Amino acid sequence: GVVYIFKRAGNTWVNEAYLKAPNAEGGIQPDKFGEVVAIHNDTLAVSSIFEDSSQTTITNGTIVQASDVGSINSGAVYVFRRK
Repeated sequence: GVVYIFKRAGNTWVNEAYLKAPNAEGGIQPDKFGEVVAIHNDTLAVSSIFEDSSQTTITNGTIVQASDVGSINSGAVYVFRRK
């Protein structure tokens, strides 16, 4: 999945960003990135309920640990902040 960010410009909405998980999977069981989102000021949290990663630490940036088959559908939350 993907998340589109729109910004109000006068009387119209303009597409400001297109977000997807940096380790997105497709196939039979996609990760369902964007199934649930939460917004607070300039911070956006996006769920990926079927993410398979075994990562247990916070990563700052676009590099994430590769998926691990030992943690099937463990889930993840990606946090984005507007600069």
